[in-house]
Amino acid sequence: MSVRLRLRRMGRKKKPFYRIVAADQRSPRDGRFIEIIGHYDPLQDPHVIELKEDRIHYWLSQGAQPSSTVSSLLRRQGIWHRLDMQKRGLDPEKIEEEMKKWELLQLERSKRQVAERDKKVKEKAARKEAEKAEKAEAEATPPVAPAAAPETSESEQAPVPEGEAAETPAVTVSAEEQIKEEASTEEVKSDDDSSDDKGEKTETAAETSPVEENQNDDSAEQAKDEEDKKIKAEQVGEEKENDEGKSLADGAGDAETKDEK
Repeated sequence: MSVRLRLRRMGRKKKPFYRIVAADQRSPRDGRFIEIIGHYDPLQDPHVIELKEDRIHYWLSQGAQPSSTVSSLLRRQGIWHRLDMQKRGLDPEKIEEEMKKWELLQLERSKRQVAERDKKVKEKAARKEAEKAEKAEAEATPPVAPAAAPETSESEQAPVPEGEAAETPAVTVSAEEQIKEEASTEEVKSDDDSSDDKGEKTETAAETSPVEENQNDDSAEQAKDEEDKKIKAEQVGEEKENDEGKSLADGAGDAETKDEK
């Protein structure tokens, strides 16, 4: 059977205290145990730890293994320190002197911890009070309206020196010149853009495909054929008119010769 030194929970809901027991490792936390070797109350300030040192030494000598929580409690009470000195074979008087020194160091340490804790609590309380005071002041003081700027009349305005008055037209002239220069540069840019557009159009016209050129040649030949047909038709019409005129003239001449006879 392997024995383990561990805590056994007791007390009410949300108000626990613990017994330090030697129990079989196979038994549950709050189940059967062999012996009670101490008590531990974590709700007290400072924590209450009561241990039976002789029984703890006995069970440790028999090979019992403490849990992590029980081991920290034994270290806090100096039992591990005493066991270490006993294993080294020191005299009982020397062990007692070392334990007294250890207890003094623990007292100083606990006092220092208490002082630091009280300091933190005071700082926290002072911080809260300062925040409350600031909030109260902010609620008590009404918001201040912004002051209006005084209006100055034309007569109250300061006179402008002659030197500055003479310099102001130069500034305006320089501004007008800058505006003119910007307008001229914009015009030059627009001319350049238009020339670029024209060059692009000519390039696109020059880059026409051979199919379009053939189509243009066919349309030009058709137009020429139509013009030739029109000219031939006009010539035929003129010849017919001349033939009719000649026939009419011949008929008139024959009639005149008949009359004379």
